[in-house]
Amino acid sequence: MPFEFHLPSLEEMRATPDGIEMLRMIDDDNFRGALVTGCPGSGKTTVSIYRLVRLNNQAHKVRLVTYQNMLVLAIQNLANVQRVPAHRVSTFHRWYCRLIDGGFDTDSPPTAQEMVTALDDKDLANQDMVELLIDEGQDLPPCVYDVLPRYFQRIFVGADNGQQVHPCHGAQMEQIEQSLRSRSNQYRRFTLGRNFRNTYETYRFARQFIPKTNRVAWDEAILERLLHANRRGPIPTVVTYQNVESRNAHLQVTLQNAEGNVAILCPLGPLPRNFNHSGESVDEVHRLIENMGFSVSKYHSQADVPRELHRYVVTTFKSAKGMEFDTVIIPRINFFKEISKEWFVACTRARNQLFVYRDLSVPQCDPIEEFEIDTFDSQPAETHITLTEDDISF
Repeated sequence: MPFEFHLPSLEEMRATPDGIEMLRMIDDDNFRGALVTGCPGSGKTTVSIYRLVRLNNQAHKVRLVTYQNMLVLAIQNLANVQRVPAHRVSTFHRWYCRLIDGGFDTDSPPTAQEMVTALDDKDLANQDMVELLIDEGQDLPPCVYDVLPRYFQRIFVGADNGQQVHPCHGAQMEQIEQSLRSRSNQYRRFTLGRNFRNTYETYRFARQFIPKTNRVAWDEAILERLLHANRRGPIPTVVTYQNVESRNAHLQVTLQNAEGNVAILCPLGPLPRNFNHSGESVDEVHRLIENMGFSVSKYHSQADVPRELHRYVVTTFKSAKGMEFDTVIIPRINFFKEISKEWFVACTRARNQLFVYRDLSVPQCDPIEEFEIDTFDSQPAETHITLTEDDISF
């Protein structure tokens, strides 16, 4: 079964006040620069995709760029259904580097003047580009927002500081806003306050990975709206284990029982040289799941982007950003002791079910040690779990 990216229909959006606000953003062209912010699952990517489809259907020159290769693949598949050419969606780096016939070092980005010189040489200003849509904008450096607005009639950016996983070079929302506002008095700021993706139970668990000083992530209105919308589901399951064999046996049954799109998320991509613990790298977990007999895709920054995705996908926390899955599984939580946005991003990819495996052999690295005990269901890996009826072979 292939991976399917879920996108709310226009009818579904019309059914809620927050959805109606999203529709206004999709149709609003009365700005030079716009910034849309909101918690995970609030609809930032959805708005950008629908804007892309509308402007393309109106024969305007429009492009959508984002940071993650996996998200590009998912958006391209959606856009293709709406007859949007695949080349209109890409990572920022692929688009920019092809445009200037050069490179863009994210860790050491060019100065604003260097970008202007490179773009002027390619005469981008005279290509009549109507709109640039930037998704996951918090992970691109400030120079992008200092320069690109001068080459497009409009810039539309989706960003959230709480989901920034590249703080060494990413721009804060305040920096993005300042750059967009300085280019024109036709600036718009949109705020989305409802979480359309997660259940109440998943979000209440996940936000504990973010410091309470982050007002967006800890906005109690998010939980209230999830309750009002009856977005309820099972409490996240935290599976404890002391040996890998028990974890693997439990994991296999969890995978067999999982419904819909399934993400298995790891903090690392390639298998590290000093390998100490099972479940930390995409390469190792992908091989493990393949040996269990599952058809599974994998991706990390040093791997080729798959042409298509199976419904089981092994990838990193960072590479999953912007995407969503019916079920999310984290094979090993004991990697960071301190609170980390990466865990928050990983857990909020889940639409319905969340499984976290907790290695009790290393209690010194246990980021959920102080979580509220009523926000998750703890069970030992040795607990007997059974296959769903659909998995019984007769």
